[in-house]
Amino acid sequence: MTRASWIVAVGIVVVFFAQHHVSAEALVRDEAKSAGEDSTAIETSFDELAFDPGEEFRRMFVPQRIDELDGKRVRIRGYMWPSSKQRGIRRFVLRKNFGCSYKHPADEVIRVTVEEGWGTEFTTRAITVEGRFVIDPVEGQERTIALYRLDDATVFTAAGEKFISP
Repeated sequence: MTRASWIVAVGIVVVFFAQHHVSAEALVRDEAKSAGEDSTAIETSFDELAFDPGEEFRRMFVPQRIDELDGKRVRIRGYMWPSSKQRGIRRFVLRKNFGCSYKHPADEVIRVTVEEGWGTEFTTRAITVEGRFVIDPVEGQERTIALYRLDDATVFTAAGEKFISP
């Protein structure tokens, strides 16, 4: 795929997702089986992780409720950021919303690494991700662009089925 066709494809995806902006928290959770019910992971949401780091991240300003999650297994619902790869995805960005924006708030994206030896596939549907939560800011040229990551993650469908494969 040439660079020009890649740019056009990304533009089409951006327009599509911008027209279908839906919040993961707006989904009806009670109708779907909770992913990982038997897990000891802490259920959280993007709303609970909301935190504006300002222009430059300072660890001392992280709210206690978020700081207490650092290093623990958490479970959160969201949407996969579009990628050129469709299968065997080991790393992806989990978004709060189904929309696509390159000027997203830093607390509305989580960098995800799937558990070793596994991968997942791209979906436009809401997913639940469970993994070890880490506060790990990424600084861009003008601002903090991401605050969190999930390591050793497992991906679940809305029905609670694992959405990963070797």
